Amino acid sequence: TLQAIAVREGMEDSDVAVYEYTVNSGSGIDATKGNHHVEAYYEDGCIVISGAKGASCRIYDLRGYKLASRNKLNELSRIKLSHTDMYVVNILFSDGQTVVFKVMAR
Repeated sequence: TLQAIAVREGMEDSDVAVYEYTVNSGSGIDATKGNHHVEAYYEDGCIVISGAKGASCRIYDLRGYKLASRNKLNELSRIKLSHTDMYVVNILFSDGQTVVFKVMAR
């Protein structure tokens, strides 16, 4: 469980953001999926996301640079990327749950 809060002198503290993560030996970091049956993988120059209809998505490289973002994903969404790399795919659902995948593009 990761909990984060923003604090700055002279300002009101932010709400506490809570994220649940499971580290598995097969694919790296994979957030607890809760009620969502979502998958993310690389295929033919695209990150393919299934099971995330209506959610939004952010794709980052391992340095933390945002490479792509999409709002209101379809049941099956394909997001084209310009090169092969290791990506972090962050999927945000309207119920507040977040699913994170580490995807290797070869």
